[in-house]
Amino acid sequence: SSAPPYSSHLIAGHMKKKWGIPWIADFRDSWLRNPILDLEGMPAFCQDIERNLLLTCDKALFVTPKILQMYRDQFPEKQDDFHLIYNGYDEDDFEKGAVNKDSAFTLMHMGTIYPSFMPAVACFLRGFKIFLSSFSKGEPDIKVLFQGWNYPEAEKQMRALVDDLKLEDHIFFEGYVPHKEAVSHLMQSHIS
Repeated sequence: SSAPPYSSHLIAGHMKKKWGIPWIADFRDSWLRNPILDLEGMPAFCQDIERNLLLTCDKALFVTPKILQMYRDQFPEKQDDFHLIYNGYDEDDFEKGAVNKDSAFTLMHMGTIYPSFMPAVACFLRGFKIFLSSFSKGEPDIKVLFQGWNYPEAEKQMRALVDDLKLEDHIFFEGYVPHKEAVSHLMQSHIS
């Protein structure tokens, strides 16, 4: 099973219990120790669920040495069952040869915007507005593309700030797109 979403681990744990099959739990992000999530409202029973999942799985995979060590420290009895596999990419996803760049100079953020990112995003958008206003002969042909799923409250704040700063001609939100399309946009951008 791979998470998030963490419900996939719950389902895999049930399958292991019911059919006795081996289970590898892949934590692409830590669950209850994720520093970018606001976990104040997280019910206490979630700690019990996470603990049970990690003690029940046959192996657990983590994507950074820091996350791996954090879980090994918390579950010393599972040291040998916790492993590191970095996130990566498939070279075949990237087309060979010339890539047609977007006609507008394009900056791209690909990924999730969490609510805790908003101070940095707001700072970027305000700085981008100052940058655009520094041109005496009109604004340059430049755009910023936010591609990926965003937490609804974060996207609502971003869209409101874009409206307030009058950046609608430069800032675009694309949401989640299929992998092949995402890679194509990545290749067409100038900075990502």
